Amino acid sequence: MKLYMTLPISSMMAGCMAFGSSDDERNYYNYMNTAISYIDYSEATHANELSEFLNVDALEIAWCAAFVNSVLEEADIPSLNTPGASNCLYCTTSDPHPYPLAARSFLHWGMPVKNGPQYGDLVIFPRGYNTFHGHVGFYMGSVYEDGIHYYRILGGNQNKKVSIRKYRASHALGIRRAIR
Repeated sequence: MKLYMTLPISSMMAGCMAFGSSDDERNYYNYMNTAISYIDYSEATHANELSEFLNVDALEIAWCAAFVNSVLEEADIPSLNTPGASNCLYCTTSDPHPYPLAARSFLHWGMPVKNGPQYGDLVIFPRGYNTFHGHVGFYMGSVYEDGIHYYRILGGNQNKKVSIRKYRASHALGIRRAIR
């Protein structure tokens, strides 16, 4: 049995689009419009477009972190490429994160979320058994299947394309939110 705890994309976007109250306030959820617009772009069919957007060769590297960085930058939100946007042992206020293409580097971006993710938050997961490898994407909602809680994640390089996939919530290493 599946129990979904999410809204249709159009409903979530409508609620988030009305967030700001003035032209000076940045709508920190408008980056989701960009992320959604890339759904189904794959390495096989859109390699050139992805590589141009990501500023890396999508056929040569694991590009989930590059996708998140590019989506944030498109909305003028500081990314791991922005000097001073991360807080880690090796970070300085005058330099970008030393590993902006590593998904786990997002554990040092934004602010930590302790009470569960909200639409658009970044969720970081392990990948394989290496403590450096990981995966990062945007939270879209939750689903329960057979008593197991999953996060629906919109991310890049999920089966070599931008897509929405389920990941076990219990496997999340961290959840991060943009600082307003």
